[in-house]
Amino acid sequence: MRKEVEALKGELQDAKKVSKRCAKKLEDTKAELNAALSTLADKDTELSTLKDKCRTNGELLTTIEFSVQCQICMELPDNPFALSPCGHVLCLSCLREWFRKAPPTLDDMDIDPEELSDPHYILMRTKSCPSCRAVVTRRPVPVFMVKAVVSALKRSKPPLAGHLSLPIDDGASDFDKDNPWKGIFPSSEEESVDDTSENSADEFAFDAYSEDEDEEHHEDDLDELYHPRHRFQYALYAESSDSDNGEESGPDDYDENNNGHEDDDDNNGVVLEHSNVDGCDYILPHWMPPTVEVDPSAYVVLGISSGTIKLLQRGCSWEMMQNYDISYSHSFGIIVSLHSLDQLYASDDDSDSDIQIHGMNRVYLGWNIILEDNDDDGDIYMANVLDDIKVNPFRWQLTPRLGMRGAMDAKRLVPADEVIEYDSTDTEMWLDAES
Repeated sequence: MRKEVEALKGELQDAKKVSKRCAKKLEDTKAELNAALSTLADKDTELSTLKDKCRTNGELLTTIEFSVQCQICMELPDNPFALSPCGHVLCLSCLREWFRKAPPTLDDMDIDPEELSDPHYILMRTKSCPSCRAVVTRRPVPVFMVKAVVSALKRSKPPLAGHLSLPIDDGASDFDKDNPWKGIFPSSEEESVDDTSENSADEFAFDAYSEDEDEEHHEDDLDELYHPRHRFQYALYAESSDSDNGEESGPDDYDENNNGHEDDDDNNGVVLEHSNVDGCDYILPHWMPPTVEVDPSAYVVLGISSGTIKLLQRGCSWEMMQNYDISYSHSFGIIVSLHSLDQLYASDDDSDSDIQIHGMNRVYLGWNIILEDNDDDGDIYMANVLDDIKVNPFRWQLTPRLGMRGAMDAKRLVPADEVIEYDSTDTEMWLDAES
């Protein structure tokens, strides 16, 4: 019996030792479990952080992609080109197609539809940005920085499965890669004539025509290029150019040469950068802030366009905008298109000439106008403008419109001492809000 008790005590002692070892092992296992749970929590936190970074980077890539994609084909541009002055960037192929087949402007509505595809018309037509409709006067330039960004985006973000690119016109890629704007924009020499006003009027007018014509054909060229009511303008400028090569003419010579101009309806002068009369320099006006206080929010609710609001802010009336083809540009101010510079409301059928006029004459009135109290429709104002062009040609810059045979651009000049320099940016809305 005693032996059995001793044996049981030994077994109990062994069981206690085993129990202690199991308890210790359990504690170690719990510690490992807690460590594993802590590591798992850290991994979850790290994974969540990485997901946030991945989502942020994805949103950044998407934003960059949307920012640099072409606004015509909505694809990343392989050959990005920037427009001046607005700065929008689009594909080369899309820009070429847009400049060739863009809808005609208001000035071009009276052109035969068959002539819209004429190479000379495409070359000389007014180009505009497809995004903001800003007038483009210079050839677009390649943007290599955007091209590098696009290449990086395409490497990091492969195209989606099933994604189809828009088909490109077969003729869009058939162009001189060294000169992609050939046939769409004039050459650099022609651009310099159109963009600067330092050349003489006869050089400006005849650059679109052959320079190899004999001198005996100059009169015929004049008949083809100018409407008869504009021929005196060319002659007057040519006479003043001859006098500059000989004796220096002063104010007395000017008065003598223009004696009786008030009785001659065709006595219009051609001036370029500036004019000097009686010691007063007349130059092209600069941008000015609006003078009429108009609350844009009140008109936006009514669906009135921003261009109409800007015209109201600059002195134009509702009736005047209904009577005339009138527009506003931040770069050029208020522009009125007229069929004739001789009389208001003249149509193409009223011309007394055999020369067909392609396009309308444009009158640049500056950035603000003031209508009389009894001149709601602007007729009195515009009649005075046309009279001023005839009576005071030194206050106007008259040049033929390239590609618009017989049509003229008349830009109002102002005394140099009245020009005020204002800070200007490309954001017309901010400029108008300043006032």
